[in-house]
Amino acid sequence: MALTGKLTDRGWVKYVGAGLAFLALPLMLWGNIPALFAAVLMMGVFLGPTYNALGTYFYKNIPAGKAEGTIAVRGSIFNGAISMGYAAMSLLTSGLHLAVPALLGPVYIACILAGLGFLF
Repeated sequence: MALTGKLTDRGWVKYVGAGLAFLALPLMLWGNIPALFAAVLMMGVFLGPTYNALGTYFYKNIPAGKAEGTIAVRGSIFNGAISMGYAAMSLLTSGLHLAVPALLGPVYIACILAGLGFLF
């Protein structure tokens, strides 16, 4: 709550990597359920406002009279991204192993790279 008054929409997007970095918590403390819950909570603290900030930016830049079509496109892109995430996770689990620690390593690296992309 303290960050809400200090970060602009741009700030939330810029620092989404901080939330994604919390994926390392269950990786470092494997089997610790509170660490897993803390990681999910902190990821949500950053990812939720970032999603809203990107949505606000998107809606502010819709040309007049084009809202319906562009909102549908935004929803399709979002659903496509989720599907690509599921596909990537299924490839990783079948290629590595179903054991999550082996899977969290590549996912963590991808999250850090995405976070750095938003930072810069």
